[in-house]
Amino acid sequence: MPDQIKTYKTYNYSPLKLGNYIAGITLYQFTDDSPVMLNPGGYFELIFQLEGSFVQSVVLQDSWQIRPDFFVGGLHSRSFMVKPDKAGAKLLSIQFRPNCARFFIPDRLNLFKNKIEDLESVFKTRFLSRFHEGFSQLKMLEVIRKIESFLISVYREKPMSPIDIAVGDIYQKHGFVNIDQLAQKSYLSPSHLRKRFNEEVGMSPKEYSKIVRINYISGILSQSTAVHLTELTYQLGYFDQAHFINDFKSVTGVSPGRFNQ
Repeated sequence: MPDQIKTYKTYNYSPLKLGNYIAGITLYQFTDDSPVMLNPGGYFELIFQLEGSFVQSVVLQDSWQIRPDFFVGGLHSRSFMVKPDKAGAKLLSIQFRPNCARFFIPDRLNLFKNKIEDLESVFKTRFLSRFHEGFSQLKMLEVIRKIESFLISVYREKPMSPIDIAVGDIYQKHGFVNIDQLAQKSYLSPSHLRKRFNEEVGMSPKEYSKIVRINYISGILSQSTAVHLTELTYQLGYFDQAHFINDFKSVTGVSPGRFNQ
């Protein structure tokens, strides 16, 4: 759900050496301690909380989870809230390209679904803690250089995967895909597609398609407040408006009609 009043600023950076694997690098700087609603982006993240501490909660839940300073963020199936402890809090997000986290994360990616895991416990290293205190003193490009050096050190070569075909098709069709047809294009059985997709991407192809789909729809809704939901329902190929609303609400926690309110 878009913020009514922006309580943070973003600064975008490009990867220095790992552009084939990293989609983007974003610095978030919070102007106050208000909670911020974020929709699942469909990508694995490495998060580095450079200043301040943060808590996180899934939409429609009352409990808050304290976040480690550095952590691996798995794929989220629902929108979530992030709350800094003070104005001026900063965090850096390293966003992997679809199906590229598998080259760096040393485990099946579905184990990280809807979870945040301390980075040092995932990689079994204390490399990053050695310059944790120094992060705030470094220029951002130097921080990115150190993080990329770490990622290069844990990189594992892997062969091309048929799941790359499936992920590409999901994005090309904005998440409106048939899983059986997706399996056929990927030269896999539906059950084998589900297994490999879970392990290599981080959730089932059905769930992932929904995240891509809802992000696409959110973009349409954000561009205009005059979208006619009935027309949009059938333009997108939903059976009826109830299916459209339920699909959207299952991820964001709100109906498409309330998304911009």
